[in-house]
Amino acid sequence: MSKENRPITERRAHRTRGALLCALALVCLSMPTLAFGKSLNGTFLGKGIGRDVSFNHHGKPLSDWAGTLKFKLDSGEQLLVFCIQIDVRVSSGDRYRSDGAVLALPNGCKIRYLLDHYPASTAKDADEAAARQMAIWVFSDGVDPTTIKDTKVRNRTIALVTEATGKPCPKRRTEAPDLTIEPTTASAAAGQVVAYTVHASPADAGHSVTISVGGPAVFSDATGANAGQQQQHVTLDGQSGTTFWVLITGAGQADIGVALPYRLEAGTVYSQIDDSSPTQRLVMAESLALVERASAQLSGAAGAPSPPSPTEQATAPAAPPPTNSPPRATHRPSKPTATEQPAETMVAGEQATAAPIPTPHENLTAILAATPEMIAAAAPAPPAEAAAAPQPQSLPNTGGQASSAWPALAIAGLLLSIGWSVRRRGDMSKVRK
Repeated sequence: MSKENRPITERRAHRTRGALLCALALVCLSMPTLAFGKSLNGTFLGKGIGRDVSFNHHGKPLSDWAGTLKFKLDSGEQLLVFCIQIDVRVSSGDRYRSDGAVLALPNGCKIRYLLDHYPASTAKDADEAAARQMAIWVFSDGVDPTTIKDTKVRNRTIALVTEATGKPCPKRRTEAPDLTIEPTTASAAAGQVVAYTVHASPADAGHSVTISVGGPAVFSDATGANAGQQQQHVTLDGQSGTTFWVLITGAGQADIGVALPYRLEAGTVYSQIDDSSPTQRLVMAESLALVERASAQLSGAAGAPSPPSPTEQATAPAAPPPTNSPPRATHRPSKPTATEQPAETMVAGEQATAAPIPTPHENLTAILAATPEMIAAAAPAPPAEAAAAPQPQSLPNTGGQASSAWPALAIAGLLLSIGWSVRRRGDMSKVRK
């Protein structure tokens, strides 16, 4: 049957199966992230306390070393582990990564009970350390404890296995917390405040973190008020988070660190880092106090100087006058415009009196009575320089404003001409009579 002739129901079923397969693939790919927390890497160092033990495994006689093993985390802490994969060898220097809790393995609850009640660090002699390792192999690799040749080790192993069977499963922390700080990088000018947010794993709600600041910065509140502190302890809220503020006090880089103390309990599984080089699986055999850390960097820039307060301005001493300094430049005052009036200067002890202003009729009478000789005598004399200077044949057109004396002189000349004509006509009429 061709694709076009398939029933619609069959084609829809085919598409649904494809979608389900894609979703299943995505879930499988995300399982390691969901199942395991932050990875803790380390290196196998060698043997601790223990001895060689003879027993049978899957019907075959074996003689193997049983006891505690030494392990070192990359962060520097040393701890003890047990083996949970008897058929695979391990060598000094083998590299490991944390691989979840032992509870995920078959009989993991029983193994976890033994680790919780009988940690490796409390095994004081070789027989006890060997019996604890043999009891773990009973649950992880199916060793039959009755086949152990040494009576002391055999009896102690059987007692441990019997105790762990049917007991409740201890719930302990077996992975490192996820600790983050945001923002990881920031920059601000001096006097500015930057807000930071810290988040940890859900299991850390209510725990206390230590926050420290180094460099040109101090802790403050959201408004910038501060007490000059560079370290403080903050309790995580119900969502395993907290917020704090940092005030930049100058130029330079400030380092911000967050430290979360936690206790990693026995039961963390360690698997090989290099899958191409198989090595024996291990389980953390004691509890360990550790610290998870997160950091951020804040770059500070020098801010602009703030203006002085009114109090500072009032109390600031006046600057002394400069010595041997050149005289200050002065500007020549510009001429007053036609609308400006010259300022009158009053001398102390004198009283200014206003000059009487003649009426228009008096002005006209004075002008009509004036003679040409009187007008010439009243006209202002030209300056000496102007009199001596040669006069041009035609006046240049400067485009400037004409002097206010010229209209008055023109009007006076016109009125004199009219008065002279009227007087002459009067004289002639007298002669004719």
